[in-house]
Amino acid sequence: MQQAQNAELQNSITQLKAKMEEMQASFEQKMQQEKNHQEQLHESIRFAEGQVVKWEDKCLKAYEKLKILEEKHQQFQTLFSSLGNVMGVKSNLSTLTSISAPTSFKETMHFVELPKVKEEVIQEQRTLSSEPSLFEMEQKPRKNIRQNLFD
Repeated sequence: MQQAQNAELQNSITQLKAKMEEMQASFEQKMQQEKNHQEQLHESIRFAEGQVVKWEDKCLKAYEKLKILEEKHQQFQTLFSSLGNVMGVKSNLSTLTSISAPTSFKETMHFVELPKVKEEVIQEQRTLSSEPSLFEMEQKPRKNIRQNLFD
């Protein structure tokens, strides 16, 4: 009888050891999966940070180019107003000289509607100025135009 109990206890001990080994293997497998997930997460974070730096650089370069274009635009406005003054035509280009970088999507979309704004500015200039624009003036042909330098 005692041998039967010992054999039964040995059998249950063996079964419990096998269950513990299965549970230990399952635990180790889950730990390895968690470790792999953490590594993937860190790799994704590093990639995203690299992309952020890349796009920040692109944005900064685009902003610098915009500033250069704004400066050139201002120079052209000054040149055109000086040219207009030399030719005796008054110009009201102050509405076109204020360009700034858009800070939101709505402001960006505002720049897309530029042709409407251009037409409105032209109409406004026509009403403000009693003199015709240089582009609207009719060119009268000259009678004494020389065909070459020796005429």
